[in-house]
Amino acid sequence: MHSSGETIHSHCQNCGAELTGPYCHACGQHDFDVHQSFWHVALELLETFFHFDGKFFQGTFDLLFRPGSLTKEFNAGKRASQMPPLRLYIFISLIFFLAPSSGIHQPMAEPPSALSTREGPGTAMAEKNATTISAGNQDFQLTFNKNTSWDRILREKLKHLDLIQDHFFQYLPRMLLVCVPLFALLSLLIFRKTGLNYLQNLVFSLHLHSFFMLFQLVSNGWALIAGLVSSTLASIISIVCMLYMPVYAYRSLRNVFGQHRRGTLLRGILLLGTYGLVIILGFLATLLVAVLMA
Repeated sequence: MHSSGETIHSHCQNCGAELTGPYCHACGQHDFDVHQSFWHVALELLETFFHFDGKFFQGTFDLLFRPGSLTKEFNAGKRASQMPPLRLYIFISLIFFLAPSSGIHQPMAEPPSALSTREGPGTAMAEKNATTISAGNQDFQLTFNKNTSWDRILREKLKHLDLIQDHFFQYLPRMLLVCVPLFALLSLLIFRKTGLNYLQNLVFSLHLHSFFMLFQLVSNGWALIAGLVSSTLASIISIVCMLYMPVYAYRSLRNVFGQHRRGTLLRGILLLGTYGLVIILGFLATLLVAVLMA
């Protein structure tokens, strides 16, 4: 069996270029022999899988406990030893939105079958305009004119709270993906004196968003395990993890942009505060789309 660095053919079977390694320098095709045994191919697939596996686990360790290191190494040209930032982000986001430990898939109470009008003492106008929507143990009081068309649409939409929730979580990953380049643009503007271009800021944005999703999963898992021993221990771990995230963000900003402590702190607060507003607007827009699509 040949090693992964050796070639089987002298020339590429796709474009005919002379081969000097397992990949063609002209078209990029991998030198492969279809006449190999199944066991031989299976071993090569396992080798490729564990190579990817090693990159991923090493990358996640650096992502969690070495703030800014992946971005700094990527910008320095050391890219072969790590997963591409976009692939890492997509892989972690898939796990995040599918895993129960992410904490974002809280079951919603049974949706109301109909809207009820609460009767009680008060004026006739108040009884006309006050509508109460009951969902589980919560009542949502809405006041409006029942003769308007938008009111009828709203009341009809709010009958399907479970459907609104499904649409919200369906569009949430897309909203966050749109916010990633917006964060990169904000960091480019706020840290413009560092000389990093937009692509380098985008790499940092991908890594930072990947960290927050991955750490949310990991910290919730730690708290869940600790809760089996002691609820107090679980609370302590949750608090420590919450404090770790802003410290991590600060260390990442300082390592990537290389500014002094005060400058990093002030610009970091401005960046994260501005981006927080962007996230809030994104959540509201996603909720609006979910309501309209319900």
